Amino acid sequence: PDSIGIQIDGDKAVVNNDGDSAISNGGTGTQVNGDEATVNNNGKTTVDGKDSTGTEINGDKAIVNNDGD
Repeated sequence: PDSIGIQIDGDKAVVNNDGDSAISNGGTGTQVNGDEATVNNNGKTTVDGKDSTGTEINGDKAIVNNDGD
C-alpha cells in the first residue's frame, strides 16, 4: 500500500479502534502480519478510492469484530 495507519508484525495482536478512520487513495488503515490476531472496530470507518483497504490481516485464525459503522 501507499501508506499504512497502523502496522503490527507478530502473533496474537489485538487492535481496538474506537474512533473514526478515513482511508483513501490506496492507503491501508490497519495491517496485521501474524497469526491469531483480533481486530475490534467500534468506530466509523470510511474507505474510498482504488486499492484502499480498511483492515488487512496476513495470517491464520484471525477474528474481526465490527460493531461500528
